[in-house]
Amino acid sequence: MKEIIESFVGVFFLMLLSFMGISIVAASMDVNNATSYETAIVTQIEESDFAPGVINSLGAEAVNAGYTLKIRTFDKEGNTKDYVYSEEKQDTVTSTDNVYLAKVVLTFDFSFKFVNAVTPHSLTSFAQ
Repeated sequence: MKEIIESFVGVFFLMLLSFMGISIVAASMDVNNATSYETAIVTQIEESDFAPGVINSLGAEAVNAGYTLKIRTFDKEGNTKDYVYSEEKQDTVTSTDNVYLAKVVLTFDFSFKFVNAVTPHSLTSFAQ
């Protein structure tokens, strides 16, 4: 009888560790996907030379992918403009004249599914 209980306890802990490991790998993949997505956004903004149409389409795509995208543009006169693309709000970029730098902040939900924990995380990059 003792061996049966010890076997079931061993199997229980093995399953517990397996599910925790799967959750850690899934969370790591979510972070990796968000990092790759942000890198692609910055590359497209740089290659388009801050084109308003490109920034607006990237914002819409980010919302469809489940992210929140915030872009702050800096122009040569020292002015800044903030644009937010989220479920609640989607700004429209109309002009990017004299813009030389953009701060890109991609926010996503970091979830550790095993313990049902979800926290928002942000990645920040600059496009120039």
